[in-house]
Amino acid sequence: MTSTIDLTDNQIRAQGAKAIGRAIKSSVSLEDVSLRLNRLGDEGIRQLCVYSQVSTSLRTLNLSGNGITAAAISSIATFIRTAAALVAIDLSSNKLGDDAGRILREAIDAAPKLQRIDMRQTGVNDDLIVAIDSVLRERTGY
Repeated sequence: MTSTIDLTDNQIRAQGAKAIGRAIKSSVSLEDVSLRLNRLGDEGIRQLCVYSQVSTSLRTLNLSGNGITAAAISSIATFIRTAAALVAIDLSSNKLGDDAGRILREAIDAAPKLQRIDMRQTGVNDDLIVAIDSVLRERTGY
């Protein structure tokens, strides 16, 4: 069984994200998915999150550099709260901003297994990123 899928830089858009979300939802062994450097955008992220949020196996998800904005943050926050096995998500190099950072900060409280969120180059201020990292570090003891 495949536990890792790396679809980095494949120009995947919203329709592809929907199909990937369905695959994540139906898989009991898929643990790591990289969708880095695609073109999912906000609609693609919504589709991905809606279909994959009930995943019981997904541990890491890389969404770096996908043209995601604050418009998709509620979908990402819901995903973080409901993806039971999720330990790491990479949101770096997307234009999220401080409001999105605050929403993510609240979402991590409901995701006790989450240990890492990469938020470099997201437009979220450093103080907020430090606060998020601090909460996550307390969980892991680092």
